Amino acid sequence: MLQLKGKKDAGKEGRSKSGLGHLEGLRNNTNPKWWLDPALRKLHFMLMMIAFCQITNGYDGSLINNLQSLSTWKESLHHPDANMLGVFGALQVVGGFIACFWASPIADRFGRRYSMLAGGLMIVAAGPLQGFSYSQAQYIIGRVFAGAGNVTAIVGAASLNNELAHPRTRPYITGCYNVIWYVGAVVAAWLCYGLRIQMPTSEWQWRIPSILISFWGFIMIGLFLTIPESPRWLMAKGRDEEAAAILYRLHANGDTSDELVHGEIMEIRAQLDLEKQQKRVSKSWKECFSTPGDRWRMFICIGFATCIGWTGQSIVSYYNTQILTQAGITETLPQLGINGGLTIFDLFTSMFGAWLSGRIGRRPLFLISFGGMTAAHLVVTILSARYAATKVPGLGYAIIAFIWVESGLYNIALNPLSYAYTSEILSFSTRTKGLALYLFTQEWQAIITRYVNPIGLANLGWKYYIVFQVFYVLETLFVYLYFPETKGRTLEEIAEIFDGTTVANQVLNELEVGHVVTENYDSKAEEAGEERQHEQK
Repeated sequence: MLQLKGKKDAGKEGRSKSGLGHLEGLRNNTNPKWWLDPALRKLHFMLMMIAFCQITNGYDGSLINNLQSLSTWKESLHHPDANMLGVFGALQVVGGFIACFWASPIADRFGRRYSMLAGGLMIVAAGPLQGFSYSQAQYIIGRVFAGAGNVTAIVGAASLNNELAHPRTRPYITGCYNVIWYVGAVVAAWLCYGLRIQMPTSEWQWRIPSILISFWGFIMIGLFLTIPESPRWLMAKGRDEEAAAILYRLHANGDTSDELVHGEIMEIRAQLDLEKQQKRVSKSWKECFSTPGDRWRMFICIGFATCIGWTGQSIVSYYNTQILTQAGITETLPQLGINGGLTIFDLFTSMFGAWLSGRIGRRPLFLISFGGMTAAHLVVTILSARYAATKVPGLGYAIIAFIWVESGLYNIALNPLSYAYTSEILSFSTRTKGLALYLFTQEWQAIITRYVNPIGLANLGWKYYIVFQVFYVLETLFVYLYFPETKGRTLEEIAEIFDGTTVANQVLNELEVGHVVTENYDSKAEEAGEERQHEQK
C-alpha cells in the first residue's frame, strides 16, 4: 500500500538553484548563457529536432478537429454521425494502445533512436492511407497507423530528450518537448483554413493536410541518421567510451577534463550499478513494481495519465467544433479561425509554462494549473447552462473566452510537464516501461473519451461538462497528495526522492577527495565498459 504521509513534501531537501543538484560548483566548460555556447546551441537544436515527434502528434491529433468543419471531408466519408466521429477519434488511440506493447522493448533493446525510426515509418504509411481514402474503413486504418507511429516514437523520443539534455538546462528544455505539439496543431489548423479559402469546393482541401502527415514521418526518419544515442543507454550496454565522448562533446565543448561531466558519468554509472544490484535491470514488467519507490513512480504515471485524459481539454482539442456550434458559432470560417487562434494561444501559454516550470518548480505549477482549471471549468459550465436556456449571443462569446482561459491554465503545466515530469521521475531501468505504461493508460482511456465525448456533447449538451468538473476536484487532490518536487536535481538524483539512495553524495565525496582524476578516469571507464560488454554476451 502507498503511504500518504510525506509524499507531498518529498523532494524539498537537497535541491540546488542551478539544477545541478549535488554537482553544483563543479567546473563546467560551457557558458552560463546557453545561447552563447557552441555545444549547448548544438545540443538544444538536437533536442528540438527530437521534439518533431510531438509536432507530428499535434498535427495529426488536431487535424480531425479541423476536418470536421469541412463539408467536402464529410461528403467524401459519407457524412459521419456522432458515433462515427467517435470511432475516427478512438481508432487513432487504438493504434497507440497497441503500440505500447512494442515501443518499450524496441527502445530498451535497440536504442531510443530506433524507436523513433520505427514510429516514423508507420507515420509515413499513415499519410497516403488517410489522404487517398474513399471509404470510412480505409480512413480508419490510416488513423490506426498514425496512432501507433506516434506512440512508438514518443517512448524513445521522450526518454532521449531527458537522457541527452545538459543537467543545468534540462528542467527548461525538457518542458519544451511537448510544447512543440502545438506547432503541429497550428500548422494543421491554418492549413485547413487556407485551403478552405483557396479550394472552397475541392476534396483536396482535406486530402492535402491528411497526406502531409507523411512529411513529419520522413523528418523523424532523417533524425535517426543525425541524432546521437542516449549516453545512459550506451553505458547500460557497456559502451562507456561512446557515452563519455557524447557527453564531453555536448556538455563540455569537448573538454575531457571537465569536472561536471566526470560527475555526470560517475552518477550514471553508480545509478546503473545500483539498479543492477537491486536486480531492477530486467526485461520483466514485474520489476516496475518491485520496490516501494517504483510502485510510487508507477502510481504517479497511471494517475497522471488519468488526469490528462479527464480534463476539459480532451473535449476542446478534438471536438471544439461541436462546442462552438452549441455556443451559437455555426459557420465554417469563423469556426476554423477560432480553432486556429486557440492553437496559437495554446502554443504561447505552453512556452510560458515550460519557462515557468524551471523557475518555480513542477509541483507549484501543477497545483496552479489544476486549481485554476477547476474554477474556469465551473464558469464554462454555468455560462453554457445559461446560454442553453436563453440563447443570448453574449453568453456564447463568454463561453469561448473562458474555454480559452481553461485551455491556457491546462497548458502552463500539463502540456510542458506531461512527458518532462513523467520521464524524469522514472529510473533508467523503468523509464521506457513507465512511459509506455503512462501512454497505455492514456490511450485506453482516450479510446473511451474520444468515443463518448462527441456522443455526450450531442445528447447532453452543457450537462456533460459536469462530469469533468467532478474529475477536476479529484485530480487537484491527487496532485496535492502524491506529486513530489523534482526541481534542482540531476536526473540520477531524483531517484533519491523515491528510493532514498545516496549515490549522488557518494559520487561527490569521491570527487572531493580526489579518488577520480582525469588521468585514471578513462581507464576505469574502459574497464567498466569491457566488463559490461562481457556480461551482455
